[in-house]
Amino acid sequence: MIKERLPVQLEPTKFAKQRRRIQGDVAYEQMPRLSELLAPDAQREQVNVAMSFEVDEHGFVVIHLSIEASLPLVCQRTLEVFYFPVKTDTCLSPIYHDSEAKKLPAHYEPLLMEEEMLRPSKMVEDELLLALPIVPKKPQKTGDTVVTSYGDKEQQQEGRENPFKVLRDLKLDS
Repeated sequence: MIKERLPVQLEPTKFAKQRRRIQGDVAYEQMPRLSELLAPDAQREQVNVAMSFEVDEHGFVVIHLSIEASLPLVCQRTLEVFYFPVKTDTCLSPIYHDSEAKKLPAHYEPLLMEEEMLRPSKMVEDELLLALPIVPKKPQKTGDTVVTSYGDKEQQQEGRENPFKVLRDLKLDS
C-alpha cells in the first residue's frame, strides 16, 4: 500500500465491493473542529490514516479505520504544550437511518451517513475528538508509573477529626 493523500470524498459501498485499501495523511487544516482545541503555536505533523473496506458475511459494509497521531495539547495543570499520542483501530459500518444501527453486530460502530459520499477527513476528525481527554494533563512520570499527588495523606489524616462524629454521637444519644 502506497502512502498518499486521502481522497476528499469517497463512496463506501463502492470501495467495499472492490475491497479497497487506502493509506495516507490528513492535514490539521482539513479538521477545523479539532484544530481549535490544539495548542496554537505548536508544531503539527500529519495524521496517519489507514482504511480498508469490505462487505462482511452478513452483507454489511465495513470500514476498518486505523489512526496514528501525536496531538499538541496545552496541559491544564502547567499550561505547557505536550504531545498526546493517539492510536485507534475502529470498525465502522455506514448507516443511513438510526433504526439501522440496531441491526448491526455489536462489534461494529454505526457511522451515520448524511449523504452518499463520505469525507474521510471528517470521519478521522470525529475519531480524534473522541480520543481527546476531557482535561488535557501532561503525565508526570516517575519511571514508567504515572504519578498524581494531592498532598501527604498522613498529614491530612493526623490533624483531622471525622466530620460525621457529631452525627454518630447524636444517633447514640437517642
